[in-house]
Amino acid sequence: MLFVFQCPTCGARIEADSSASGLQAHCPQCQGMVAVPESRVDCGATLAGFLLDRRLGKGGMGEVFLATQLSVERPEAAGRPDRPCGRSDCGFRRMVNSDSGDGEQ
Repeated sequence: MLFVFQCPTCGARIEADSSASGLQAHCPQCQGMVAVPESRVDCGATLAGFLLDRRLGKGGMGEVFLATQLSVERPEAAGRPDRPCGRSDCGFRRMVNSDSGDGEQ
């Protein structure tokens, strides 16, 4: 799952996969070494192109957030499963199309 953090040296926006948490990486802008922070899946975080606005619920399969899809500035329900599902595209995804309400993806 991708999350965004800032380089402490130059302020550049850096995207990292949560599997890199706690490791060192090069900043793409200043080329300095930065520590990749622990992934922060909480309100205010940006993950996979979604800004998490508020948590709607948490259950046996994971969490669901009201989020803004940044590419189109549209509210969506987005979920994060508790356990990996074995596919690279399912770590964080839109769960419900808020415009049509039909649940189709």
